[in-house]
Amino acid sequence: MKNNLNILMIHQHFFPEPGGTAKPAYEIAKYFSQNGHEVKVITEFPNRNFQSFSNYNNTPLKSEVIDNIHVFRIKNRFKYSHKSIQRMLAYFSFLVLSLFHAARLSYREKNQIIITIQAIPSALSGAILNILFRKKHIFYCTDMMPDLGIVSGMLKNRFVIKFLRIFEKLTYNHSTIIFAVTQMMVDEIKTRTKNQNVFVMSDWLDDDHYLSKKDKYVNMLIKKYGLNGKKVLLYIGNIGFLQNIGVFVELARKIRDKPSCKDYFFIIGGTGVQAEELQAKVKEYKLTNIKFIGVVDREYVPSFLNLSHILLMNYLPHPHLKLYRSSKIFDYIVAQKPVLIGASGELQILVEKNNLGKISEPSNIDDLYTKLLQMDKFNPTLNNQALIREYSINNVIVKFEEKLIDLRIV
Repeated sequence: MKNNLNILMIHQHFFPEPGGTAKPAYEIAKYFSQNGHEVKVITEFPNRNFQSFSNYNNTPLKSEVIDNIHVFRIKNRFKYSHKSIQRMLAYFSFLVLSLFHAARLSYREKNQIIITIQAIPSALSGAILNILFRKKHIFYCTDMMPDLGIVSGMLKNRFVIKFLRIFEKLTYNHSTIIFAVTQMMVDEIKTRTKNQNVFVMSDWLDDDHYLSKKDKYVNMLIKKYGLNGKKVLLYIGNIGFLQNIGVFVELARKIRDKPSCKDYFFIIGGTGVQAEELQAKVKEYKLTNIKFIGVVDREYVPSFLNLSHILLMNYLPHPHLKLYRSSKIFDYIVAQKPVLIGASGELQILVEKNNLGKISEPSNIDDLYTKLLQMDKFNPTLNNQALIREYSINNVIVKFEEKLIDLRIV
């Protein structure tokens, strides 16, 4: 790769947020920074109960340096609410503000590439910079919009959807190269654009983090949450519409009086638009075999994974979601614990091909219950070293860099 490459990354989420797309954004930026390149990031102030600044005054833009990465934080006046209008305003606000500051940072820069992550609000900024300043725009597509908004039920207005389809096409057409997390997603994107520079860049895993922390907090967490003698079923992640974590509340309700399941205990970590509603259901059902514990610091996640007996995941039953593989599956691979997952498509293929656990029909409580009863007799593949090597952070990001070199992007 050329020396002194100048990279501008645009994405709403970034360190110190520990999960979701904040994690790959930080790790990509850190990789290039450690390899001697200048990296700037335009992002928001952390909005998931994490802080980098102790004082959020009225300054609309603040900067800081993290691991030699220059981070510029935008104050978004709107929240990513479950209310569609407010959520759209939050996305639009980030688009406008990020584009303004990106243009200011990009105007006189030479040898600069733009990296955007996720979906329209970040990627459209990169596409416009491609148009205005002929910047090379690399779009890492982890979620397809507006499809996910439609699937979740948050996008219903056909005129809004039509405009978003236009923006989606504009983004694809003005990306120098597009990376998507699965082959099915790559194939789908190619049906929506003439741009054929679309390739797979999988999510990745960090086994060093797991191995260094997996035993550190186990005893403390068992004591804190009363898990001694329990068979823990764990989910830590986004509690949103697409994940439909309510199925695990219903599963906990279904098994609470079953003698064979008396030791099972659900731990649900994370936050999202459905979290409060589901916690209210737990109280309504008077369930004692499930607990919502809120946001989990990344420091504790390896110990949670290690103390658990079964790791959980689920999607809504929609054909579009066949394209996705949550990055959580790679944490599960490192932990080498059996999984119980409601999914189809790419995620189902990965789990079944590698004998990682049981796959249920998405969001089907009865099927999840049947598969749960089979878990005691299930013998998963608990030596995942080949998968860990394949999806290691260094292997995936090095291939990403090599592809940029092969296509003369850098």
